[in-house]
Amino acid sequence: MGNEVVSKSPLWGTADFDMAEPEGERQWGAIGKFRLVGSGKEKDGRCGDYLTLLGCLDVEAHSGVHFNKDGSMENFHGKGYFRVVRHSCNRPQCPTCCESWAYRTAKVVEAKLFEASKTRGKVEHIIVSVPVEDYGLDYKVLRAKVLDVARSRGVNGGCVVFHAFRYDKHKHWYLGLHFHIAGFISGGYGRCRSCRQQFCSKCDGFEGVELRARENDGYVVKVASAGEERKSIFATMVYELGHATYLDGVRNFRIVTYFGTCSYRKLKVVVKLPKAVCGICGGELRPVLYTGANANLISLKAEVAKSRGSFEFLNDVYENGELVWSYIETPYRSRFGEEF
Repeated sequence: MGNEVVSKSPLWGTADFDMAEPEGERQWGAIGKFRLVGSGKEKDGRCGDYLTLLGCLDVEAHSGVHFNKDGSMENFHGKGYFRVVRHSCNRPQCPTCCESWAYRTAKVVEAKLFEASKTRGKVEHIIVSVPVEDYGLDYKVLRAKVLDVARSRGVNGGCVVFHAFRYDKHKHWYLGLHFHIAGFISGGYGRCRSCRQQFCSKCDGFEGVELRARENDGYVVKVASAGEERKSIFATMVYELGHATYLDGVRNFRIVTYFGTCSYRKLKVVVKLPKAVCGICGGELRPVLYTGANANLISLKAEVAKSRGSFEFLNDVYENGELVWSYIETPYRSRFGEEF
């Protein structure tokens, strides 16, 4: 793992914390059975390989001047928008596909919590930090205790993500067990968010309840960015999933789980993931075929072949007045030139 500082629990040496491997051979992103997402191996040699090319050829919708996010202006007249789609195993362990897994999972969480918020109030980002004396607990026992702790503070349901590591620019990744919950607080958090008093010990709001309960169980439960409204469930989940933890050797270990009012039994939501859309007009992307002879696309093909991440580009739909891009009906069979 490189530069690593670990605070050892008095219960060090249990199954989840077996540190038998020599210091110099310790795997990156791993302590005992705990693994950072993306620190495992690819499922097969196809992860990240080119799969298909999607595009939007609606030049009428693309015509005119558009403002970019940085405030600059750009004219997309006659341009098509194209996106390379790559094969993904959709596994959090995979160093190549963990990012696409995080985005896909965050979309599902966002959809479920958005539906739940219609009757359960505002979604809050809650962090439950585990005291060091409980670091040696079996994971299932620990998770159950953490949810009981959250309920004791008034957290009645939500989505749970496990983190075994914290990051510091001096320590880098080090052991620090905690759970992130995107969920709901009974009575909401608005009262505490707008409160300006300094003393919560006798208040029956969330912060007062948490302060008194912490003295009994040693767990610290806080609302992230307590002074602000939660701006984006999706962005929050992408970030937290990006450095979440799984247990090595545990088959079908679930990094994301739901509990309480958002459990699978109480919240039944069928999530349909959004289709890929054009970055210019927002139209749905479809498989496309290139039949032109632009030499500049040769270097683009090489760039795509070397890249392993997402890849988007613009290109003229017409060359010398001739249409060189067209939609094709068979998905995942498109070709960019003869070999792409």
